[in-house]
Amino acid sequence: MTKKTILARIEFYNFLSHYFWIIDQMLDFCLKQLQYARLLTSGALDSIALSTETDNLISERENILQVRKEIEAYLKQVKGLSSQIQGSISYCKTKENECSITVRSIKHRS
Repeated sequence: MTKKTILARIEFYNFLSHYFWIIDQMLDFCLKQLQYARLLTSGALDSIALSTETDNLISERENILQVRKEIEAYLKQVKGLSSQIQGSISYCKTKENECSITVRSIKHRS
């Protein structure tokens, strides 16, 4: 049995860049929807007066505040993911000029 080195050239950075771009567009859509939801919660909070003594409205105000905190957390996560994806897109764009990478594998002959 002899060992022979095979060089395989794999061209995929252009595909990865496009794939990451699609993901970034989806994250951008999510970000816009979350910003819209945050505006809705602000409007809902503004419509409930602070001086209202009704237990029902106080409970609803607390629920809205909780939802707003969750929205803020999601916004932060989506922004973080988006910046990571944009970094990956930049990396792929620089690698696109190289066009390929080399992977070494060993083929066994019998």
